[in-house]
Amino acid sequence: MNEKTFRIEDDLQRHRLQQFIGSRKLPFQVDLGDIREQRTIPQNSRLWALHQLAASATGYAPDELHELMLCKFFGTKEIEVAGIKRTVPLKRSSTREKSEFREFLDSVENFYASELGVWLGNEAA
Repeated sequence: MNEKTFRIEDDLQRHRLQQFIGSRKLPFQVDLGDIREQRTIPQNSRLWALHQLAASATGYAPDELHELMLCKFFGTKEIEVAGIKRTVPLKRSSTREKSEFREFLDSVENFYASELGVWLGNEAA
């Protein structure tokens, strides 16, 4: 059976899930947790629009600035493979929940405004 994710928000949905689980052949695995609100597409679009503005101001690529901002906000660790060392961010933005991504986005936006003099208006993505 393929993996399935169920978002249960009321008693009817809970009852249907119980019926579904009751009809499955053993063995199977169930993972249960709180609902996670992943970052939104508009949040991500705004972040990359900011990186693009900062890239125009600095001459660095948006991807390079993104890595720098991840390191600044989430911290870093050093990895080594076959004698090559690199500093990388502790977390990636792609797996952040909506609220943590918002904090990261605000931090990037504030940094670019105060340090580079670039920002987006509220109407931007």
